[in-house]
Amino acid sequence: MENTALEKLIFTIYNNSTMVIKNLILVVFLAFTASHCLAQLPQSLTKSDSTLLENFNYTVNVPRPNEAKGVAVLIPGLYDHPFSIFFESSLPQLLNDLNYAVIIPVLSQKGDRFDLSSKSVLQLSRLIKQYIQTSNLRQDIPVILGGFSIGGTRVLKACTSKDSPMKELNISHVFAIDPPLDLNRLLASEAKYDETFIKEVLVEEIGHLDSEKLSSLSLVNINNIASIAPPIIKGVKIRIYSEPALEWQMENRKRDLLDLNLLDQSVYVNFLKRTYSDVNIELVLSKIEGMRIQTDERNPHSWNIVDTDEFIEWINNNE
Repeated sequence: MENTALEKLIFTIYNNSTMVIKNLILVVFLAFTASHCLAQLPQSLTKSDSTLLENFNYTVNVPRPNEAKGVAVLIPGLYDHPFSIFFESSLPQLLNDLNYAVIIPVLSQKGDRFDLSSKSVLQLSRLIKQYIQTSNLRQDIPVILGGFSIGGTRVLKACTSKDSPMKELNISHVFAIDPPLDLNRLLASEAKYDETFIKEVLVEEIGHLDSEKLSSLSLVNINNIASIAPPIIKGVKIRIYSEPALEWQMENRKRDLLDLNLLDQSVYVNFLKRTYSDVNIELVLSKIEGMRIQTDERNPHSWNIVDTDEFIEWINNNE
């Protein structure tokens, strides 16, 4: 029996049962759902305890270590559990099938931080280095660095911060999926709709907020685009993925262009391409309709806007 049919049967029984039986059925259903989700995780997924306090990696090791093509580091978004990447995207499994090691670093235990400070960049680089060393991989192995939402902001920040330790790694490709790059713009958008969630997270993390402090954590300052810094890693290929879906946003979320991360992203990419001829960066406007796989909900802000077949071609292209 297919999962959807089994779920319908469970709920049919549930809706026609007494309260005691309902509670028992609910427990069984939750257990079934959890086991079904866990079944989607790679069997080789392991938690690698780190020497860094309160930080560790979830890893899927390469099946053939002596032939490892590289290390793919994938960072989830705010409050996303590391496992969510496996449920929301086929990229981890595809990369591992191609003999890439997959690492999902955890910089804060609850995923409740923006982690854009220089300290965070240092922690991330150490976690990657530690994995390479303990796995006996060659020190110059190529590293693919990617992230979703604020995780994407984090990887871009890590590659542009002055004196970033990331330049000690052989990072070949960097990609960010719909990252917010201007925190002042992001908070202004939130305030426009009388929302405070992101502001509260940032206040908890860094204290009092002001425009200057937010700009120091951002990659883009719309009011001062000349402050945009290029990547410090020479020859790295960078992509930012975004599904504009402006009509959908206006109809379903009542959002306009000032509310979309695409505004920051277009300014960032255009400035770097116009100003630095040696920077290999592109903005990929996805034609895939974004979906949250776990909830089956339409959402342009999702992992699956990446065309995985084309992505694999991109990382395999040595030109």
